[in-house]
Amino acid sequence: MEMCFVLMPFSSEFKNQWELAFIPAIESLKLQPYRGDDISLGTNMIMQDVTQCIHKARIVVADLTDKDPNVMYELGLAHAAKKPVIMLAQKDEDVPFDLRHIRYLRYDKSDLKALQDDLKTRIANTLSQATVEQVDFFPELRLMKDRDYDELIYLRPTSHGRRNAEARSPR
Repeated sequence: MEMCFVLMPFSSEFKNQWELAFIPAIESLKLQPYRGDDISLGTNMIMQDVTQCIHKARIVVADLTDKDPNVMYELGLAHAAKKPVIMLAQKDEDVPFDLRHIRYLRYDKSDLKALQDDLKTRIANTLSQATVEQVDFFPELRLMKDRDYDELIYLRPTSHGRRNAEARSPR
């Protein structure tokens, strides 16, 4: 089953969103939901697990509520890896200025059924768009120098399913 990797704060304040909206929406689309705190991911090194999950994920969902710095960092990794990303937040102010040009889903934590429905629709639409063509969800990264981009390319899968770092020869 393909993975949907969710970036969100791990505090108990987000437990209901995760259990009552994110998980059902993602599973209804035949995707496996994961977060960075999932103990079944493999290692004791969180960033290694997060990076692997971003690499393996079919799609990434990022809850920007409360501007959690870990979520923002992981979102940057997902954008650099050119993964399809859905951003959402409870308040417009939670979305940093530099990301406001990208559509995001605003939700009310008191209406989790609406969040579940909206998230399901947004994931399905994003996946169908990404299947038709390789969409560049963050074209600003094209401004990077080729050498800088090569440093990030290891996050992208090759046609053989391996990371590019494993497939490319030493310089």
